[in-house]
Amino acid sequence: MLLILLPGLAYRRAVLSGPAAAHWPRTAAIHRGLASPPRVGLPGLALMLRYMAWSRALYQALRESGMEPQAAGQAVRDVNWSIFGPGIGVAFSISRLRGIEPLPRVRLVTDLLFALLFTRPFRRRRVADGANVSFEVTSCPLADYFKAQGLPQLTHHAACSLDFLMARDWGVTLSRERTIAGGHPLCDFRFHPP
Repeated sequence: MLLILLPGLAYRRAVLSGPAAAHWPRTAAIHRGLASPPRVGLPGLALMLRYMAWSRALYQALRESGMEPQAAGQAVRDVNWSIFGPGIGVAFSISRLRGIEPLPRVRLVTDLLFALLFTRPFRRRRVADGANVSFEVTSCPLADYFKAQGLPQLTHHAACSLDFLMARDWGVTLSRERTIAGGHPLCDFRFHPP
C-alpha cells in the first residue's frame, strides 16, 4: 500500500506485471523528457498529477509502437486501476464499520478521496438527492493537465473510467452524462444503489 506514495516505482511495477511490459523502457525514457507536472494543491493532488505524467508517458510509448488510441488508452486504464483499485477497495472494506448499506459507505469513501487526493483546485458541489450519492465536479486539474499536454482524450482512460470500475467493485452503479474532459463545464456523478 505504501508503494502508492512512490509513483515511479508503483508505475514500473504495474507496467512490468502486465501486457505492456515490453514498452516500459520507452515509457521511462519519455517520462524523463517530460516537464514536471504543475505544483498545485495539496500533496495528494500533486501525487495524482505525477501519476498522470506516467500515464501520458505510457500512452505515448504505446502509440509510438503502433497501438491504436483506444487500445493504448485502455492499457493506461488497466495499469492505473491495478495501482489504485486495491487501495480504494481497502477503504471501502473499512467503511463497513459504518454499516452495510452501500450508499453511506460510498459517501464516506468519496468524501475521503476528495479530502486526501482530489483537493483544491478540484471543486466539488454536492447535489441534494435522497436516493443516490450525487455531486458535480466543477474544476478538474487532471483534465487541465491532459489538455495542456495536447491529449484531452487521455483523461477519460487515465482517470474518468476508473470511477466506473470503483462503482462496480462497490456494488453500486455510477451514471455520468457529462465530463469536463468531454468539453462540458462539469462532471455529474450519480452513484445509485444496487
